[in-house]
Amino acid sequence: MKDISKYAHSLAHVAVARCDHAALRHLVSMIPCLAKAGEGETPLHLMVRLRDAISANILMATGADCPLQKPGFAAFALIT
Repeated sequence: MKDISKYAHSLAHVAVARCDHAALRHLVSMIPCLAKAGEGETPLHLMVRLRDAISANILMATGADCPLQKPGFAAFALIT
């Protein structure tokens, strides 16, 4: 991924886009729970597009929504 500027609004998105697993682990360790997915691309959606299984495991362990109710996305089906 070359241009991550569109993810500057979210440190979690930036960490996933950079495949910076240490930063992602640190971020999720500082929050009590993940926000529910709303409209738009979540860090988990981005991870699926990048096929980053390590980020998937980190996010899933902190309560990310596994089914990803967004057309064309199924987290583990796409990365396993």
